[in-house]
Amino acid sequence: MKKNLKWLVIYIATVTLISGIIFTGYVSSQETTNPAGPDRIGTEEDKQPEEPIETPVPQLKIGVVNLAEVFSKHKKKSELDALLQKEMQKEELKIKDLGEQIKKLIEELDGDVLAQNSPLRKEKQEESAALQARREHLIKNWNNWLRIKNNEHNIKLYKEISKVVNEYAEQNNYSLILKIDPPVGPENTTEEINFRNVLYYHQSLDITEEIIKISNK
Repeated sequence: MKKNLKWLVIYIATVTLISGIIFTGYVSSQETTNPAGPDRIGTEEDKQPEEPIETPVPQLKIGVVNLAEVFSKHKKKSELDALLQKEMQKEELKIKDLGEQIKKLIEELDGDVLAQNSPLRKEKQEESAALQARREHLIKNWNNWLRIKNNEHNIKLYKEISKVVNEYAEQNNYSLILKIDPPVGPENTTEEINFRNVLYYHQSLDITEEIIKISNK
């Protein structure tokens, strides 16, 4: 009886020891799998950051525009030319009238009507010089006014055309639109080398006519 009791105690102790080892191994494996601890599930901070989603690169689509042609065929360019032509005619009449007055005075001075040292001749010479100076001043002022008006109008027109090109590019998924220049003669080879940016392009890339149509709506 005592012998059987001894073996029963040994058996219970052995089972208890094995159970403890198994439980300890389970807890250790849980701590390794879940660093947050056995009593709680990992929070958002414990999760690994997600990889950023790459945005696909758009397909490259290129167009070219002959800006000089767009300018020359723009309806507002024609309107400006008509306005300047009207102003030019007015100024030309003033300049022509002064020229006629100067011509008349020169004819009088070259003739024999006025004596060389007469006060009237001196007066005519001074009048002729004053008219000539006035005529030159008028021409200079007109040229400056014409240059300023052209620059102002070209800047305004360029901004409008640039806006049309940008909107057209966005609506038709263009990646790049380049300015092309009209060909120049052999006498201007240096100018072409210095300022021509696009040496070759396929005709299918040219959207000049589309830009002209949209600009003139």
